[in-house]
Amino acid sequence: MKSSIYEFKDYKKFLLELIKSSESKGRGKRLELAKYIGCQVSHITNVFTGSAHFSQEQAEAASRFFGLSQTETEFLLLLVQYNRAGTQSLKKLYERWILERQEKLTALKSRLKMPDSLEGEAEARYYSSWHYGAIHVLLSIHEFQSREAIAKKLGLPLSKVDEVLLFLIESGLCKKEGLKYSIVRPLIHLDKNSPLISKHHTNWRLRTIMAFDDFNTNNLHYSSVFTLSKKDYERVKEILSKSLSESLKLITESPEEELGVLCLDLIKL
Repeated sequence: MKSSIYEFKDYKKFLLELIKSSESKGRGKRLELAKYIGCQVSHITNVFTGSAHFSQEQAEAASRFFGLSQTETEFLLLLVQYNRAGTQSLKKLYERWILERQEKLTALKSRLKMPDSLEGEAEARYYSSWHYGAIHVLLSIHEFQSREAIAKKLGLPLSKVDEVLLFLIESGLCKKEGLKYSIVRPLIHLDKNSPLISKHHTNWRLRTIMAFDDFNTNNLHYSSVFTLSKKDYERVKEILSKSLSESLKLITESPEEELGVLCLDLIKL
């Protein structure tokens, strides 16, 4: 299917593509949609196969049903107005607005062809919470490429997942095709001298603290206070550094099946 709503002028074709790309391959989806937006399933059929149209209210409800972002919803409502227009002059007016939005999107995509780092406000937002990094990386696993699967996996409300996914799309880190999201830029570089580095470490240690209550035997936690010689401190640091390097090499080459968090600390008090 086409990659996004912005490649369509006919909202009916777009919604049909969403139905076909759903996990059920469309089975029972029209009935679910009818119940959600409060109409008869026959009306859904007349819209998709005939000359009938959704009202603005029904289109907005359909956008919520399919989990569209705010900007996608605005574009969907514009498409409905374009397709419902009763005169050629009004249709041309809506068509011009559609083209303007499509051109802005093309310009945004061009600006987002950047190196493996974010800048300014986008970088600050990405590292403001563990949610952004977790959802970003989770998209590399096929079974977690829908908003519902992400929300269930991370225990987050759909509204939060939608907020993060919209940011990731606008930042060029992921893309949406139908109802599926996929990763575009898997690695984000944060300079070790960045003022955000402490926030980055704090985010994941706070998330690790949350895992203490899970009592998951697959997790590994170890904390200890000890004394040792200055020489041996450097040896322990070297051992852990080597182990970390080997682990990261293995992680890089490993297929995406599980989402893991690695926090390693060795400090002098």
